[in-house]
Amino acid sequence: MTHSQWQLTASQRDILLDQLYFPDSPIYNIGGYIVCDNIDCSALAQAHKTLVRSHEAFGMRIGQQNGEFTVYLSQEVDDSLPLIDFSDQTDAELSAKRWLDTRFAQTQTIFDTQLARGFLLKISQQQYWYVGLSHHLAMDGFGFAIWVKQLAALYNSEKIQDDARLSLKEIAQLDNSYRDSTKYQKDATFWQDYLAGYQGERLAPRHHCEGDQQHSTRAIYPLSRALFDNLSEHAKQAKLGAAQVLLATLAYYFSLHTNQKALLFGNPSHNRKTALQKQKLSVFTSISPLLISVQGLDVMSDLVKQVAQAQKITYRHQRYPLGQLLKDQQHSGEQGSFFDFSFNYLTLDFTDIHFSDQAARFHYLNANAEKIPFTLTVWDNNDTDLELQIDFNHRYFNQAEVDAIEQRYQRALAYLSQHGLDCALSDLPFSSDTEQHWLLGTSHNSVSYDPQLSL
Repeated sequence: MTHSQWQLTASQRDILLDQLYFPDSPIYNIGGYIVCDNIDCSALAQAHKTLVRSHEAFGMRIGQQNGEFTVYLSQEVDDSLPLIDFSDQTDAELSAKRWLDTRFAQTQTIFDTQLARGFLLKISQQQYWYVGLSHHLAMDGFGFAIWVKQLAALYNSEKIQDDARLSLKEIAQLDNSYRDSTKYQKDATFWQDYLAGYQGERLAPRHHCEGDQQHSTRAIYPLSRALFDNLSEHAKQAKLGAAQVLLATLAYYFSLHTNQKALLFGNPSHNRKTALQKQKLSVFTSISPLLISVQGLDVMSDLVKQVAQAQKITYRHQRYPLGQLLKDQQHSGEQGSFFDFSFNYLTLDFTDIHFSDQAARFHYLNANAEKIPFTLTVWDNNDTDLELQIDFNHRYFNQAEVDAIEQRYQRALAYLSQHGLDCALSDLPFSSDTEQHWLLGTSHNSVSYDPQLSL
């Protein structure tokens, strides 16, 4: 390996190996678009060019040398901003969204090529959509948020942080030093012990799905800001967080749904601790296991405390690479996702994104190729209502089932908002009156039903 090439970080290695295992899947396409009104296209193109030339992420390449995967920087960077005009279409927005769906569903070439690019979609004379598309090898979702904010800053002739203050090579070297440390060995031992007693059954696919196992859909639902604020106040009184209440409620629902006392969640972490890391377009995120047990618990506050304690314990060891953890657990890609569920509370403030005096509206996109059966992301933009973004794999859930789950979940959250966290778990009203009447009615008849479809 030459001085100009270096090893991938553990997160990059996990992403690359998984992508190579599913070569036709767009699962690691990330990005989104910004709705810009009355924009100066020339100024935006210049801001884009400056951004691309300022960040190593756009010049980063994945290579191979002597049988090893490597990272290197290329001086040949495409800083163009291609314009795609939909303004002459009958429904320009619909046509643009279809283009986005198609583009994000395409697999990307990985080796020796640029992994992040921008596009400009013309919707009308007054409105344009700036699109950013990247492979996860180049940056994570938090990195894309930095991309958006710095683009706006450059458009407004504001200064951005010097990207050279923290290089991709330095990040990789720090990561590799961790893998050679005693902390790495201690983390490996922790996860072996932590997962040793887990004997839960994996969710079984219940639906036929054309194509590969990763096809998924994202459903988005509003979560009332007032309701969330009430939950936050109840949680604060118990020295807990609202996000832990949201996760505990979801975990309890699925413990009933699956008839299991312990569930294994994927627990994402953005891993950006320093000011320099929080301004770097790169990959820092990781995901680690989180066991949530309802065994012996009767009160909601106790379950939330258990969730908080589990998060605190596992957070100390979250740097351990997921790929190595799966290898330690003898879990292969053929077995599907290691996690049945994943939860993420994401707070990113885009309310101050302006291009000159025009506020911009930001939209994250994904490739609808999620492997995990059920992922809930609570999106808090520090604006009005929050969003519940549910990504569900079609082999495990369909749209009607997810709609019903969301309604039950919101019903339980509303109850907690009104009554606080000291209520009995059994009091959470997941079922509607109609569902309860149906269940009570069928309980008097010799009718069999699929337990997977019950609460």
